[in-house]
Amino acid sequence: MLNKPPGVVCTVRDPHRRPTVMDLVSDPAPGMVPVGRLDADSRGLLLLSSDGDLAHRLTHPRHGVVKRYRLVLGRALTDQDIRRLLDGVELEDGLARPQSVRRVRGRETTSSRSPSPRAASASSAACAQPSTHR
Repeated sequence: MLNKPPGVVCTVRDPHRRPTVMDLVSDPAPGMVPVGRLDADSRGLLLLSSDGDLAHRLTHPRHGVVKRYRLVLGRALTDQDIRRLLDGVELEDGLARPQSVRRVRGRETTSSRSPSPRAASASSAACAQPSTHR
């Protein structure tokens, strides 16, 4: 496990020569790779493994492993923010849409579900449960 800081990408090697999570591991096991990813600007817990089958089972949507993300904003999470997240956020590799979004702290708890093959995050202290695609 690794607490990924902001400014580091979740890859073994980066063609743009940005710092990678592997740069933070002093003595990586042969074949060690990040399991999943966090955006370069985000921080959080990241699993590293040299077991390729395990990494595949944990990350491929077909296996339906639920992942939860928590995002803390410097402002209140609005109902419009939640709607925008549920509609999907365009990322470099396609549309990301959570299965559900809820406020952890706020006026009310908002929860919704929508099927999608990709995942996203949300919150002002809110949680997003990415959708799973089987």
